[in-house]
Amino acid sequence: MRYDEAFYADSYHSALMTTFAFDPTVFDNVVLVALRSRGCRNIAVIADRDMLNQTLRDVGAPHAAGVKYHMAKRAVAGSFHPKIVLQLGQDGGRLMVGSANLTGPGLVSNFEGVSSLTVTAADRTAAPLLAAAFAYFERHCDPADPAMQRALARARRSTPWLAETEAATEVVIKGTKVALLTEMEEGGIAAAMSRFIDGDTIQDLVVVSPYWDASLDGLNSLRELLGNPQVSLVVDRDEQDFDAETFLNLDAARLHSSEKLPQIAERKLHAKLVVARGQKADYVLAGSANASKAGLLGQFGGPGNAEACLIRAEDPGSSIARLGLGQCLTSEMPLADLRLRRRDETGSGSSARIVDGGMFCLDGSRLRWTPPTGRPSEGASISLHDHEGIEVHQGMPVLSGEGWVIELASGSSQPRQAIVHFPDGEISIPSPVAVLSDLERNARAANPSQVDRILGEIEQSLDVDFDMLRLALMIDGDARRTPATKADRQTLKVRNDEALEENNAPTYTSEEFRRVAVSEDAGGRADARHGPLGDLRDIINRRLGLFEQHGAEEVDALSAIIGGGTPPPTRPSSAATSKARPPRSFHDAKQRAKKLVEHVNRTCQVLREPDVDALSYGNSIRLRLLVMAVLREACPAGVAPGPDHGLSSTDPAQSWVRMLGRLMAEVVRSLAKSETDNLDDEGLEALALFQFAASLASEVAVRQDMNLSVARQLQGINGAMAKAIQEKLTNTGASNDKLAKTLAALSSHYAHLSTTAAMAQA
Repeated sequence: MRYDEAFYADSYHSALMTTFAFDPTVFDNVVLVALRSRGCRNIAVIADRDMLNQTLRDVGAPHAAGVKYHMAKRAVAGSFHPKIVLQLGQDGGRLMVGSANLTGPGLVSNFEGVSSLTVTAADRTAAPLLAAAFAYFERHCDPADPAMQRALARARRSTPWLAETEAATEVVIKGTKVALLTEMEEGGIAAAMSRFIDGDTIQDLVVVSPYWDASLDGLNSLRELLGNPQVSLVVDRDEQDFDAETFLNLDAARLHSSEKLPQIAERKLHAKLVVARGQKADYVLAGSANASKAGLLGQFGGPGNAEACLIRAEDPGSSIARLGLGQCLTSEMPLADLRLRRRDETGSGSSARIVDGGMFCLDGSRLRWTPPTGRPSEGASISLHDHEGIEVHQGMPVLSGEGWVIELASGSSQPRQAIVHFPDGEISIPSPVAVLSDLERNARAANPSQVDRILGEIEQSLDVDFDMLRLALMIDGDARRTPATKADRQTLKVRNDEALEENNAPTYTSEEFRRVAVSEDAGGRADARHGPLGDLRDIINRRLGLFEQHGAEEVDALSAIIGGGTPPPTRPSSAATSKARPPRSFHDAKQRAKKLVEHVNRTCQVLREPDVDALSYGNSIRLRLLVMAVLREACPAGVAPGPDHGLSSTDPAQSWVRMLGRLMAEVVRSLAKSETDNLDDEGLEALALFQFAASLASEVAVRQDMNLSVARQLQGINGAMAKAIQEKLTNTGASNDKLAKTLAALSSHYAHLSTTAAMAQA
């Protein structure tokens, strides 16, 4: 199972994570979507301050940070380097400790090592370790960070078994000793490993690591603590941190290349593993610590890194075979193959030309600022920006009993990021603003609502189709606060090819379209973005591949180094889901087609209403769902309807080409009257789909030799759509980049409906 798939596990209300590197695009659109789709909504991440600041400088503040999850910075003497995922639920929990950052390569494409321990109502053996992990988060929580403190309090309050568990860093699971090792005041990972081994004679040592000291001092310190056993070094096949001369200074050492590790293929080595083979047991350590002084010797409050690893004792002589390291250790790497790393990638935490802005928290109308250490605060001014980066406030904070604060005017736009202009002339990188009320509201998951259940169902859909549309129609803005009834849960079971009754295929009413626009006019667009409709938008984009996905299903030999408890449920693969899906019938396909025709006709009527805006946040997403459901049901040009595709391209009564033409004609009229004057990403995504749909309908009509008057009408709609979109882009100053990227994704996703490769550029 890929690591990113692990976040689809059920039964957890909270997820606490640490990381060194952080990719907000991957996190927001992969990890966050997975967690929230399973009802896990109390989410907080602690990342290395300097690495996070570098990301904030390069890409700006993450869109969902401060609203759907809390993003905290942490600075230590070296690097804040642990990779921990602690998930907590009413009756159980899961602890994952490894080498994987919250980035695309970390989640999927690197060769990583991740160990997992689970707690269930029936098996609480590992509970003390999860309690110790929770204490680790408390230890690294900034006392001045109320958002992190509240996230921890919510997690503890909703996890009754945690309060009944005494934290311990070492337990015995099914006769096997297992421990959580982190940096402590008295020493680092190497010293803790030595204490765990407890005097056993170590005969040989295997160390797998992508990064090392140039002097190999960290390795030498570990060997000395373990009695100087012979050692095998498994290094990255392409780049290393030491030269041949340094290696030759080691006694009783062998060198091996990562290319011989099981199932690594072309992936980059990022796993960190130490196997100490003793007389009494084999000891297997895996986690975040590289074979460096900073990684192995770092102390809490002292020099070096913050790190986290899991270690277990195994039967003597069993670990090498279990981990599949035999082939790697029988083939030595020629010293001539050593190549010094071309640049510093060892995680030194350098932040040259990056100015930290500190920490920001919005509590009601009061913005609290915690200045960064070592920067002048008196005389600083702060500019606040909304989700789109538009400045909404600028002013000087005032020192009060609560620290530095800015009082915002009632009714002002909600700030999402802040930039500090220091009195010495330095300007900080943008920092996310933690909105306490939004974090509290979005974290509520003790009693999953009807909306949460529906979103979980939608996330399992393989495509944006009639079933997803039907489930989306069941979502109402107030449903999040309404627990699902038995009838609701029964309705969710009516999926795929079961009988399509009238009450199972609702349509949006004029009032619903109008209500969305009114709520956004009142300042609710940000609320919509971070509510159920925003979740729908994330799911749609994932289905289109608008967010990068890495690799195919794969299992690392090092991905389950240490296990304990009962394995948690995980998201089924697409292949497994498709196999479990009942076969479609032609009768049901015709029923779906009929309902889609009715839905399109009704939506056309609604769009004629004078106060319905197609580009309002909610309406644009609803229209995307409808258009994509039609495209999913559409037969390719020249193909007759069947069980999988019930809409013909030419049948006048149920022609998807004509349906799109009618719908896009109304969209063009709606765009002309739209008062949406700021095209954000969501608006551009909708415009791209409108342009694609109008272009596709026109192109297929010509190729299918449809009635000449119909073909000409569709060509006219296509031209009018292109003109309307261009006017919108010109009037709002929006970039074509997002539009082009979305068009390319649509063209690829629906390539089977047309043979014109350049259609998306029409």
